[in-house]
Amino acid sequence: MSVILTSLVLLPALQDPIDLGHRLELFVDDHLIESLEGAALVLHPPVDRGKVLGFDEAWEGGFSGYVTVLHDRSDQVHPFRMVYRGRQLGTKDNTPAERTCLAWSADGITWEKPELGLFDTGGSKANNVILAEIGPVTHNFTPLLDTRPGVPFDERYKGLGGNETSGLVPYASSDGIHWRRLSEQGVITDGKFDSQNVAFWSQHEGQYVCYFRTWSGGGWQGYRTVSRAPSPDFVSWSKTTDMTYGDAPREHLYTNQTQPCARAPHLYLATAARFFPGRRVLNPEQAAELGVDPDYLSDCSDGVLLTSRGGTSYQREFLEGFIRPGIGLSNWTSRTNYPACGVLQTGPQELSLYVQHDYAQPTAHVRRYTLRLDGFASAHAGYEGGQLVSKSITFEGDELLLNFATSAAGEVRVALNEVDGAPIEGFTLADCAPLIGNDLARPVLWKREVNELAGRAVRMHVTLKDADVFSFRFAPAPVEGHPLIVQGNGKLAILDAEGAVEWEVPWGGIHDVHVLDSGNVMVQRGNHEVVEIDRATKAIVWSYDATKNPDNAGRRVEIHAFQPLAGGRVMIAESGPGRIIEVERDGTVTHELKLHVDQPHHHHDTRLARKLASGNYLVCHELDGAVREYATDGTVVWDYDVPMFGRGPAGGHGLEAFGNDVFGAVRLLSGNTLIATGNGHSVLEVTPDKDIVWALHQDDLAGVRLAWVTTLEVLENGNLVIGNCHAGPGQPLLVEIDRATKEVLWTFDGYDQFGNSVPNTQLLDTPGAIR
Repeated sequence: MSVILTSLVLLPALQDPIDLGHRLELFVDDHLIESLEGAALVLHPPVDRGKVLGFDEAWEGGFSGYVTVLHDRSDQVHPFRMVYRGRQLGTKDNTPAERTCLAWSADGITWEKPELGLFDTGGSKANNVILAEIGPVTHNFTPLLDTRPGVPFDERYKGLGGNETSGLVPYASSDGIHWRRLSEQGVITDGKFDSQNVAFWSQHEGQYVCYFRTWSGGGWQGYRTVSRAPSPDFVSWSKTTDMTYGDAPREHLYTNQTQPCARAPHLYLATAARFFPGRRVLNPEQAAELGVDPDYLSDCSDGVLLTSRGGTSYQREFLEGFIRPGIGLSNWTSRTNYPACGVLQTGPQELSLYVQHDYAQPTAHVRRYTLRLDGFASAHAGYEGGQLVSKSITFEGDELLLNFATSAAGEVRVALNEVDGAPIEGFTLADCAPLIGNDLARPVLWKREVNELAGRAVRMHVTLKDADVFSFRFAPAPVEGHPLIVQGNGKLAILDAEGAVEWEVPWGGIHDVHVLDSGNVMVQRGNHEVVEIDRATKAIVWSYDATKNPDNAGRRVEIHAFQPLAGGRVMIAESGPGRIIEVERDGTVTHELKLHVDQPHHHHDTRLARKLASGNYLVCHELDGAVREYATDGTVVWDYDVPMFGRGPAGGHGLEAFGNDVFGAVRLLSGNTLIATGNGHSVLEVTPDKDIVWALHQDDLAGVRLAWVTTLEVLENGNLVIGNCHAGPGQPLLVEIDRATKEVLWTFDGYDQFGNSVPNTQLLDTPGAIR
């Protein structure tokens, strides 16, 4: 039969469209779905990949648990972390016998326990304990990596632990190993907390949120359930609100494990432990064979999937088990099959979940389970075919990408229709090339380009035959490459989009460069002269030498920033004299302003400086660690001290260095300022009130480490191109990212050709870029 279905149900036309922007959306709830016919949302249970960690040390044991997994890209050796409670005996909770332990891994697959030497257990510090003797905190201590923009370095790890008496007590750490208490008192106090209580910074809501244990009937009565509290700072928390579950039946939810989906952080996924008290599977003889503690015989549990899009409601699209207990009676005892908090990407196509098994047994351990990327659930139709119609949506982007799978007989097609269901010429099902196969990001192809409909309210009409669609995204067009000018290894060169050299001259190190409208190149020569090079002849056709300016006689002077202006004038920042001048082509200085420099130095007074559309000047003062905006008379009208985020300075130029030697800044159309922090390894977006509203830190980008962050170019499509100097082999010199998702779209790795010191470049195919 044909899978092309053309009839549509009558659709409401007055619905406000849902703006998707470039967001990735997963088919795990009905948020975007208007109707399904012959199709359904189906759950995809993960695959058990086997045991990865045993609770087999003397300070661990069968009552270990409440596992949290994290991915810390700043650790280049052991970026995957597993934190859990170690407890040998089923004694009363909240005792000194409970400890918080750490395991780590290079790949999320093979795990080991480090000997940290921090706490004594059994007369030795040769163990993996990171917190001890602070019960009740260690009963359920749960850490997080704090992704809040501007978070101090020594608080980039945070954690909560405690019980009803203590409340949840906050801790902070720079490395996830050495912890300090943030408050002497519990900061969330109106819960029972007799479980794992999880928190995170919500990019979607702009605040911290904590999901924790309460009971539905008051006191310890009714159902184990989940409540939530928000916070602006992790210490001051608002009043608790109970989570709702729609019309789903009440069930005991022991741990909730609510976390933002890594690839779609506006969507929260909860891999909760569902608990059935009194639902007994084993008889006493079977329990004795397994060595199960007799008090942990009478219940069973599994894992379920809940979703939320912020606020105080969960959606339980799927009531069936997400992670079923495995084969063997050891999986059917009380408090086993509890999912860990956290889902990690452990391969290009793979997500890993971790599940605690064999609780209260000598064989207690953690197992790894896997899914395809975004593979929690899908819109599915069988061989007879089906269709999905979306709610009214708007989007931005140049292509629609589907994560989908079909049988050899199956296919997927997509139409984009008017809000009332009427077809749009060129975007009908018949205009869509059928998608057949199994792909994580296949473009949908029509007779017209999808960006023609960007910003317009439409509906997606998806037809499926023996197929699953897991997720979709309207994405910017892939970046194939950029022509650019670059200096390094003693040469200045222009490269085409494929990286081939089109033009080259021998040239020393630079800090600034501009390709003029004429095609000529304006660049530093030495550290005190600005020259213009004729592209065709490679001859110098104009120059300004700061050492020959009479005003600078007898003074050390260097130039690290300049800017061609209208009418042929050039703005030049002179370090040493500490001034900005504007120079005519004949050498006449037509304007001068003195700079405010706290720590004058001929080499470090300034890095990049730019004249703004307002006529003011935005100047990066390297040694001062500050960005200052100057009016034309030299008055400082705005300034920003680049923060160190609680870290001390570290010398050097590469990945190991650290400081606030700011290099570049651009003023955005919003009025915010984007700052390249130099050896701060970061990019910060700062409001006029000096609040950090967006940040990119050293290890935020998959596969990229930021070193000395130098140039910034904001392209017309919103993408950001970042200069990455002194990062070493294997790391790119330039990185283009989607600012909304921090997805790496393009890199330029010219280390072999241009070396490790490339402070400045300019893309040559990006008119309208802010730089």
